[in-house]
Amino acid sequence: MKSSRIGKIGENLTIIFLQKKGFKILDKNWTRHPVGEIDIIAQKNEKIYFVEVKTTTSDFNLAFEKFHQDKIKKFERVVRKYLIENNLVSKNFQLSVVFVKINEKTKKAEIKFFEHI
Repeated sequence: MKSSRIGKIGENLTIIFLQKKGFKILDKNWTRHPVGEIDIIAQKNEKIYFVEVKTTTSDFNLAFEKFHQDKIKKFERVVRKYLIENNLVSKNFQLSVVFVKINEKTKKAEIKFFEHI
């Protein structure tokens, strides 16, 4: 399966996961070139969550490796851009990451949600 397809599946599974946990999905794949993309923007109570999703079909270590310090800095820049453009700078927000591991044989997924990064 192509990595872009796997990534989209991971994002869709994350949306379902977050909704079951009481999150309201505000937006997905919010993009501003050349700054970057926010995979999922969600809200729970009065807090906005900016969620990066990393999906793998092998092991979580590969997904963890894809979310290094440079990626976090880029993620922070695009979140700031979103907050400024939407006049939400004063809002309470949180940066989060979700790691999704998909077993292609069983078609089952395992999700690890790190609410605070």
